[in-house]
Amino acid sequence: MAFKINSFLLMTLSIVVIASIFCHVSAVNDGRKLLDSSERVSNTPAPSSLLGNWQPITDANDPKVVKIGEFAVDTYNKISNSFPLTFESVLGGQFQVANGITYKLVISARQNVTVTSTSYLAVVNDHSGDNVKTLISFGKFA
Repeated sequence: MAFKINSFLLMTLSIVVIASIFCHVSAVNDGRKLLDSSERVSNTPAPSSLLGNWQPITDANDPKVVKIGEFAVDTYNKISNSFPLTFESVLGGQFQVANGITYKLVISARQNVTVTSTSYLAVVNDHSGDNVKTLISFGKFA
């Protein structure tokens, strides 16, 4: 009886180990697919040639760049004690590939109580492998 239970435990453990290895390999492959996806910023070379170098954003209207800008303003509004900002557009910026993609964006936004727009500099890290964005800094652009 003890032999049957030990055999069952050994077989179960083996299945768990094999499944874990399979899931890990699948996750690594999915990560490569994300790096090679067409969702990259428009007109940019492959990430491997950009590693660590700041590159200009050639299309500030790229939907991915606009989403990063909107994320920066939304996150700033959640943590700020001042009047909320309304995102208007991305005016320009740079990106760097290292531990995800870090964006330095110049954003046009306005406070809901004013009519005039102000330029802000936002730094956002987008770690697309685990779909996590982090607002690193946000402030008025001089």
